[in-house]
Amino acid sequence: MVLNAFSNTSIKVMVAIPNDDLASVGQDLGSSTNLVKNNVVLYLNQGTLINGVAMGNEVFIQQPNLTGMLVPAMQNVQMALVNLNLAKDIHVSTLIAFDALDGSFPPSDGRF
Repeated sequence: MVLNAFSNTSIKVMVAIPNDDLASVGQDLGSSTNLVKNNVVLYLNQGTLINGVAMGNEVFIQQPNLTGMLVPAMQNVQMALVNLNLAKDIHVSTLIAFDALDGSFPPSDGRF
């Protein structure tokens, strides 16, 4: 996997979780824990520096049917990180499309 290429390089990376995984992860802490073990812990143990987990990709636009699962999935992954003592170093986020911005120029006038 690509993450192996970053092993022992001192480069920090973020792991992306596909939209298709949001439903299962959002419904079950066990699924979230397995996801973190298989996609984060496995590579941490091989020397890859992971500092974040990005949940989904522009969910509101690409798969609006999963919008309701985004926050529960993020919460479950956060809880899995807490339970595995990783939450201090690894943060949970998501990617939002720029379409969510009502205005963006100048940046100080940005509105959602």
